[in-house]
Amino acid sequence: MTRTKVTILAAALGLAFGATAQAEGTMTKSDHASAKAAIEADYKAAKNNCEGSGGNAKDICEARAKHPKFDKSSGAISPNARSSG
Repeated sequence: MTRTKVTILAAALGLAFGATAQAEGTMTKSDHASAKAAIEADYKAAKNNCEGSGGNAKDICEARAKHPKFDKSSGAISPNARSSG
């Protein structure tokens, strides 16, 4: 094959795989709205658990409610990330 054909073939393959990868990461507006509502509900529930605490313990509890722990190996939020104290 000539150099031009190889270049065109490489460009075509790159565009094909790039478009596929981009399509996998899209969210619909309804998916976004439901995810946002779930996050807000989790935050409110975690913050309500802080009401019985006082002083520094309450500050720590509220900070944990705002910033759940992440599973560093996969980058996902662990299901037991929120704690009450």
